[in-house]
Amino acid sequence: MVGPTRPDAGLATVDTLQERVAAWLRHAIVTGRFPPGERLVQADIAEHLKVSLTPVREAMRDLAAEGLLTLSPRRGVTVRMLTLSEVQELRMLCAMLERKCGELIAARITEDELAHARWLDKTMWSLSSLEDYFAFNNQFHLFLYETARSPELTSILRRIHDAKMPYLPATFVRAQLRHRDGLQEHRRFLAACTERDAALAGEIMMQHFDIMFEQIEHMLADSASDQTGTVSR
Repeated sequence: MVGPTRPDAGLATVDTLQERVAAWLRHAIVTGRFPPGERLVQADIAEHLKVSLTPVREAMRDLAAEGLLTLSPRRGVTVRMLTLSEVQELRMLCAMLERKCGELIAARITEDELAHARWLDKTMWSLSSLEDYFAFNNQFHLFLYETARSPELTSILRRIHDAKMPYLPATFVRAQLRHRDGLQEHRRFLAACTERDAALAGEIMMQHFDIMFEQIEHMLADSASDQTGTVSR
């Protein structure tokens, strides 16, 4: 069942109908409208967005290629779920790659780009809605990735983070302080970039995402424990 997310949410900066649908779906997943494991019905989404089935089908294939959705002959289209071992491997890879990416950003970001990053950061501090925060937070990190000027590295990182995106809303519910802590880490990272301290920027970036993966690990471990307890009773 499609919830009340407005049809134009996340669609302002894309062109083709397929891209518009993909942007809407991505926004709905990242903001928790569709949680991990949720089955997505193409006809419901097409009706909600007032489009035909074709752009919905193609958009779902695009998001499956990004790692956000899973296509299954039996279950159809679902929001991707991660296993604990998958999260642990992604966490390991992210720790190595984010450190390097943070170092490159500190070395290569321009003053104009820093000014824009500060504006995004300032805007996030003023947001009262977590949904708006998730959207701006994603924009903030994608923008910073571009300033690293390392397309292959950032492409790998984007695929890693796409896989964890559906879990972000739940991690913030579990750890209310994470929202404010994350904003503080953004400020510290931008300060390190201003000082061109690549080593510090890399460390902050690595820790920023490592904490998030740790929360997802705990969530999946708790879920597995609850299921085991239910079966044993």
